[in-house]
Amino acid sequence: MIWRWYDTLNIHNKIITVVLFTLSLLSVLIGALMWDSLHQAMNNELEKRGLELAGHVAFRSADDILADDRYSLYELVNEMKKNEDDISYLFIIDSQNHVLTHTFPAGIPSGLMTANPAHIGLTVNSVILETSEGIIHDTIVPIENGSIGFVRVGMSETKRSSLINARMQRLILISLLVYILAIILVAKMTGKITRPISRLAMVAQEISNGNLSVDVPEGSTDEVGKLATAFQEMTVSLLNTKAERDKLLAEVLQKEQLRKTLISKILTAQEDERKRISRELHDETGQALTTLMMSMRVTADKAENENQRSILLGARDIAANTLRDIRTLAVELRPPALDDLGLIAAMSKYLDQIRERHSITIEEDYYGDGIIEKETALALYRIMQESLTNVIKHSHADKIEVILDQDKGQVTLTIKDNGKGFPQGALEQAQRENKIGVYGMMERAELFGGNMEIISNPGKGTSIIVVIPNYREGISS
Repeated sequence: MIWRWYDTLNIHNKIITVVLFTLSLLSVLIGALMWDSLHQAMNNELEKRGLELAGHVAFRSADDILADDRYSLYELVNEMKKNEDDISYLFIIDSQNHVLTHTFPAGIPSGLMTANPAHIGLTVNSVILETSEGIIHDTIVPIENGSIGFVRVGMSETKRSSLINARMQRLILISLLVYILAIILVAKMTGKITRPISRLAMVAQEISNGNLSVDVPEGSTDEVGKLATAFQEMTVSLLNTKAERDKLLAEVLQKEQLRKTLISKILTAQEDERKRISRELHDETGQALTTLMMSMRVTADKAENENQRSILLGARDIAANTLRDIRTLAVELRPPALDDLGLIAAMSKYLDQIRERHSITIEEDYYGDGIIEKETALALYRIMQESLTNVIKHSHADKIEVILDQDKGQVTLTIKDNGKGFPQGALEQAQRENKIGVYGMMERAELFGGNMEIISNPGKGTSIIVVIPNYREGISS
């Protein structure tokens, strides 16, 4: 959870967070170390001081004990307690553990005598006692090896603990000031480091958004400055690359426009030539064949014998079949229904001819009013012609479905068959072999701002889907 929160911070706040955490941890460790060191030093000092004071009292009290001068002993221990603030109590006992004098106003507390027992042969002994007045360092020192008595002194930690607490408070205050100063300095120094990086990050974002004219801030001579210089060089390089790319793109677009213009002119010239040939076949060639048929009929009626008449009538029938084929060819080259009745009527008539010639099942569906821009209608008709020609020649299909759908400003032509289909890569292979029928269909669709998709799998037939915008949908001709 903490790491996720840390990852959401920017570099500036991450650095400050790391420094603050480090300073906090360092302050706690130093404070704990100093607290332990001061307490250890205090314990050692109290133990040492207690030993010195007890030894001093033992030296001075020997004669008074032997003289049984308890008043002098009383004066000695009370004067010592008065002069030493760390002394909590001080008392002298004889070799039989009888108290000779003490500094307790209300008498020796119960249990104190057994807390650090004295016996002959004892040298020096110190124990730490927990009392109602706090921690007491109790030290016992024998007088002349314990033969005449013992001195016990209790050194309190209260005063020295207060001094330690006061020093720790000063240390905490100083640490807090240093902490605040460090935060200010770190924030300023981090800002000087991260601000150029932040500016470079914004520059990088602008560059990624395509704004190559953004100004790269000048940097210092350190690593960030070198990075800024590298960004500047990269921006210049990208600008040069973009200029070259735009130039190449303009040239490509110009060539693409020229290619489309050329294709458009080629298709227009092709349609004009088809129209001219269709007209010539229908008018001139058809008229000539009609005249020939009439002449052969008249000649047959004047034949001298039945054999000659039969030959002439047979030749006339051949001319009649030729005339029908020529008229059919003329219609395929430029169907009059396309100009006179529109795309749907022309498609329907053409599909009827396919049914008659090839005995193939063709289902046709039309959606929309059929009002399609003239050039778009011609492109769709030619694509349908080429598609059906390919199906009949190559697919071995016995069923074809043709759907023309006008919807939302576009026309969709779908041609499906149940033929053998073809594998992936067959179109690319056909292109390499200069079999450009399919690509001619694609060119027609793209010329009018549309696209063509071919979906085919071996044994599952082929679907051709052509989508062309119908800019004049709903406008009657």
